[in-house]
Amino acid sequence: MASCEFPLAIQKVKPRIREIFLEFVRPSEVLHVFHKYDLEVLTRNDIENVAAKTKECGDSDGAVMLLDRLRRYGNWFACLLKVLEDPEIKQQHVAEIMRSADRECPVVSETFFHEHNMEMKIAVQGPFEDFVLPQQALRCFQKLYPGFMNDREISRVDLITEKKGNCKGANELLDVISHKRDWFRCLMTVLRDSSMKMGHVASILEKKTESLRREFEARTNNNDYETDSASIERRADQTKSN
Repeated sequence: MASCEFPLAIQKVKPRIREIFLEFVRPSEVLHVFHKYDLEVLTRNDIENVAAKTKECGDSDGAVMLLDRLRRYGNWFACLLKVLEDPEIKQQHVAEIMRSADRECPVVSETFFHEHNMEMKIAVQGPFEDFVLPQQALRCFQKLYPGFMNDREISRVDLITEKKGNCKGANELLDVISHKRDWFRCLMTVLRDSSMKMGHVASILEKKTESLRREFEARTNNNDYETDSASIERRADQTKSN
């Protein structure tokens, strides 16, 4: 399989596209087709993880994970349509529904995303600077999300931390990541990683941003900021009930 580069910003999935995907796409039926075309989305590890999740929990949970993995690549939607249109899959009608939905769904303005990110940044800044060791968090970001930050951004966080201390370094790290789409979800994953052992800090940040995240979801009908397992299970249950 071709090597895949993690983009600088995880792609936002339009609500209607997400709904169609979770209703119709069955990982157990489509995963092997990504291998067939050698598409530059999904690493071998991605496919193995989705397959394991599907085998353990079923297609509904597997679809949630598959969509999460796909949207990390800029050309994911075109590749998905190619897979669905494969004669072996026989889901050309689903591809057409998705195309129509993609044309019809309005995209929330970049100004809204920018304003929301800045409000989120302000809400978490205090505890982030108090608790997070920037260089430790930086290495964890590099491990979990290679490519999320570029070399210049990484070097700047390192330099400021070394010259001005952890508080200033944490401020710089937060400034860097808060300009990227889906940054809060990624941050929660980093803080809860076993190498960080900062799940309590993640919980503090989630509590401080709860109202902002609910407002975001109401405005965009988007669940990207739901990070805990209960949220994922709730979304899967909603799909099953449909």
